[in-house]
Amino acid sequence: MRLPLPVLAAVSAAVLLAAPLLLAAPAAAQHRWIAPDFASPSASITERKLDAVAAAMTAMAMVKHGYRQMMASAAPADRQRLASEAQSALAKAVTDQGISLADFRGILEAAEGDAELRGKILKRLGVSGESEPGAEDDDPDAEPDE
Repeated sequence: MRLPLPVLAAVSAAVLLAAPLLLAAPAAAQHRWIAPDFASPSASITERKLDAVAAAMTAMAMVKHGYRQMMASAAPADRQRLASEAQSALAKAVTDQGISLADFRGILEAAEGDAELRGKILKRLGVSGESEPGAEDDDPDAEPDE
């Protein structure tokens, strides 16, 4: 399943903000979670980990999109099972990128309070921060200026 880029970008940005909540239940249920120490996040987080976080967020967006569609058409009796499967699939989407759930959550929590770190993650996702006044619209479907 391939999502259109604007949808993927929007979902990825939403996942960036909500990922700690999405992963809270399975992480808490499996073991006690201890946040990694990212005292100086922008300096201490490797580029590889940032790449893994962005890749995990993209994978999570696809998982979330797929399960949202399944939940919409599922019988009420199947929704709890699907929700549980979705939680496991979200966690797997993270760990499949070679990053632990603890590091993933720690980096996202650090990004909440560090605009530079958040910008690095969003850049990897292809999501710009705030648009600058007078910036050109990059809509690929727009008519060319003549």
